[in-house]
Amino acid sequence: MPRPAAVDACPGILALHPARDGHVARIRLPGGYVGRTQWTALTGLATEFGDGRLDLTARGNVQLRGLPLAAAAALTDRAARAGLLPSQQHDRSRNITASPLAGLGGRPPLRRLVRALDAAIVADPALAALPGRFLLAADDGTGGAALGQSDIGLRRAGRQVDMVIAGRLTGVRVPLATALPTAITAARAAVARGVGRQVTRVADLADGGEAVAAAIGGSLG
Repeated sequence: MPRPAAVDACPGILALHPARDGHVARIRLPGGYVGRTQWTALTGLATEFGDGRLDLTARGNVQLRGLPLAAAAALTDRAARAGLLPSQQHDRSRNITASPLAGLGGRPPLRRLVRALDAAIVADPALAALPGRFLLAADDGTGGAALGQSDIGLRRAGRQVDMVIAGRLTGVRVPLATALPTAITAARAAVARGVGRQVTRVADLADGGEAVAAAIGGSLG
């Protein structure tokens, strides 16, 4: 049987969480990629609304702390105008890690893939159900993207991509050009089977994620 329904306790921009030093907001930065304009906006948000500091999370996201609850509406508006909240419905769904050295020293790049994944999530109303703990990982083949802790992982192997579900290889290798729709198919299958309602992680489903792997033509190895 699946575990009991879990509350999605991860903060977002819309879902501030109380802490001893005020409220906490978490801003998703898919792949950890962020430009100077967004860094400037983040600094302004932290200074104006929080304690002036930016915390980096293990997934490459940013947390603002010391926020007054009364500032929530203004924070949301400013974050959206800075491009940090492309969809209110998907505030906590855009959790994508990427190998930090991808594209350097001959390693394959991942930035375009990560941006395409993010855009595909935001464009799909069904994927707004993905909880804050759900993790997609894009790996350049050298590690560093937390594939073993991912719900859906994409590991580059030249111009091919190995698909990972619940931290395990599925035996599915697809061309780079079809990796995105394959990942979205898996994400939709996860939501259809109860991720976001009964559980927050694919591995916590009753079958450990086998049906999600089967949805892309694989099985958990």
